[in-house]
Amino acid sequence: MTEATAKLLEDAQAAARAARHEQVLACCDALAAEEADADTLSESHFLRGDAMRHLGRWAESEAAFRQAAAIAEPPSAARRAVRAWRLLSELARRGRRWDQALDAAAHAERGALAHDDAVGAALASVCSARVLSDMGRGAEADALYEKELAAAERHLADGSDEWALVMVITRTAASLAQFRGDDARGALAALEGIDALLCRVPHAITCAAYYRQVAILLELGRRYSSAVRTLNRALDLYDRVGYEPGRYDVYWSLSRSYIELGDLRTARLCLRECVAVAERLQLRVELGKSKSSFADLAVREGRYAEALALYAEDLALSRDQGDQQALGHCTRKLASCHHLMHNLTEARELAEASVHHFEATGRGGESNASRVLLVRILVEQEQLDEASAVLARVTTGSASRPLDRADWLCASGLVRRARGDLEGAAALFAESLALHDPTAPSRALAAVQLDLGVTCRLQGRGDEARAQLVAATDTAGFLGSRDLWVRAVDELRGLDLMDGMRQMLKPYLPNRAVMELSGGDEPGGLGTATMMFVDMRSSTQISGTLAPDAMAEVVDAFLGPVVRIILNWGGTVDKFIGDCVVAVFGLANDESGEGDGDDGATAAVWAGLEIIDYMEATKEVRRRTGASVLEAAIGINTGCVASGCFGPLLRRDYTVLGYHVNLAQRMQVLAGLVEADTGTRMIISGFTRAALAYPVPADRIDLSHVLLKGVDGDVEAWLVRATEALNLGGWGA
Repeated sequence: MTEATAKLLEDAQAAARAARHEQVLACCDALAAEEADADTLSESHFLRGDAMRHLGRWAESEAAFRQAAAIAEPPSAARRAVRAWRLLSELARRGRRWDQALDAAAHAERGALAHDDAVGAALASVCSARVLSDMGRGAEADALYEKELAAAERHLADGSDEWALVMVITRTAASLAQFRGDDARGALAALEGIDALLCRVPHAITCAAYYRQVAILLELGRRYSSAVRTLNRALDLYDRVGYEPGRYDVYWSLSRSYIELGDLRTARLCLRECVAVAERLQLRVELGKSKSSFADLAVREGRYAEALALYAEDLALSRDQGDQQALGHCTRKLASCHHLMHNLTEARELAEASVHHFEATGRGGESNASRVLLVRILVEQEQLDEASAVLARVTTGSASRPLDRADWLCASGLVRRARGDLEGAAALFAESLALHDPTAPSRALAAVQLDLGVTCRLQGRGDEARAQLVAATDTAGFLGSRDLWVRAVDELRGLDLMDGMRQMLKPYLPNRAVMELSGGDEPGGLGTATMMFVDMRSSTQISGTLAPDAMAEVVDAFLGPVVRIILNWGGTVDKFIGDCVVAVFGLANDESGEGDGDDGATAAVWAGLEIIDYMEATKEVRRRTGASVLEAAIGINTGCVASGCFGPLLRRDYTVLGYHVNLAQRMQVLAGLVEADTGTRMIISGFTRAALAYPVPADRIDLSHVLLKGVDGDVEAWLVRATEALNLGGWGA
């Protein structure tokens, strides 16, 4: 090898370590014109393939890896060929080319065993397991995972970093497989102890994949802010090594977290990044998946025609790729959308196609979900015998998984109801409802509440029907699922016009104003309450850089999560003052002014901490997507207030009045002025601090040089140390 060749190879290797992928390609181009031995040539091809892989240029990456894999001599080149085959398997798996992926993994394993490379053979075996898992062949995948985990355990005691890499990759993949099989406990168990091994794995893509899997499980436990933070760590790693496909993966996971939380504005920001990456890298499967998610959001908001157009784009992309699983998901979503639009013939054909696609890939759980949708469609077509026949094929496959069984029970209830067996249908809907977690809102939960409410109405059980239909509107409203909300409100209006009107007005007016407007009681008077003011910081500065409609989007993105968190902690939104939310917690009406506001104080501070946690976690996401960073100033105070509907008949409004309301607003103003450990900060009064069920870490603010208009001199103000509070078990994140 000439000095010039050696220098070019050294420069290419240095550029690869520094993640300067374009420079790697330039060096490899220059090397192609040089006289080089087999080892140098294989290294050049491998470096080119890896640079192309990071840039998302997968076709070119595959070509380079195949050139590297074709050079089997000398031994160093043979070992490199094993790595090339393994990465070829990964690329084929991402492209859903299962046979090619399995073949490449088998090549890698045979090559590794031929050169006594136990680590290489183990990693190739894990590649095969990933492919088998994606194909729906879970039992075969699990057997391979168990074999390689046992081998890694034996070698880890020797202090081998290579086997630490095997352990991290295998456990991360096994955890994902357990999650797909609805075994959350097994998925968590697979990740135990991995944190301690990460320092021995200087491989950013592997560590990022681990963090993505951790985030999936955090989301499953409804720890959304922690999931977002963990995904940001993964994104930092992908950015560090310039791995473009990983950026897509993280933004996709972020979009799912925000959709589950009901924050559709931020979900859209993340999906736009997904589309941008997929279009830039020409990732057709990923582009279709992103379009489909935009369609999911359109369905939630009742924009069915827009959803159909987006699903059609996904369908065309999936057909081009020949991806049966993607076709299964897409045809099911199209069937569901047509079902909502009452296009039952099209819906039935698409649901049947979805079943076929999933059966072709061995996805029993997914084909069962498509059959359940088909049952719903057949019931509306009054094809009850066919519906029962389809239902019979679902029973065995779904009985082992609670939410699958819940769907089957709900579909069975629809058939029973259509046959006139209202009592049997109600029992099945109630059993289905019991399998859902009421603290985890979902579309499936809202749907079964709606079905049970309708059935109770048909039975003449008015009170039970009313309770379920109100619950359905609340669940759908929390999720932003306007289509389900409208259906539930319409059913409620059919049961009781006044109840229906109350639910229609509920998103727009405080509960007590709705009660007075609809002719109900008007509770009010004096009582102890905890008041919270949450104001968007720097809104004037932000508005100066945006058009009014863009500013409206920003305000909506701020108010949405804040309101959801307040309602989740039992608070009531009193009013909006521009971009400021005024909320009431623990209002205990009492003519004497006496009341127990302790629960309200604790709930308000919990809500404030969750708002801080959410805003801080989402800050980095918004910054990366080019959106305005959102921060809040929170003020909380506890004391006696007057509540009720005030004003002349020409214009009345429910509100709370009194000194302690004003004091809460002064705390919020002060929170916007002080320095804190987080961008979003919270100040509580001494009254609130004294009412807490347990203390929160906080620093007293010296008010001797602060002018708080209309505030007594003996008032205390405490700045909550949010980072410390969120890290404490009692105030946990």
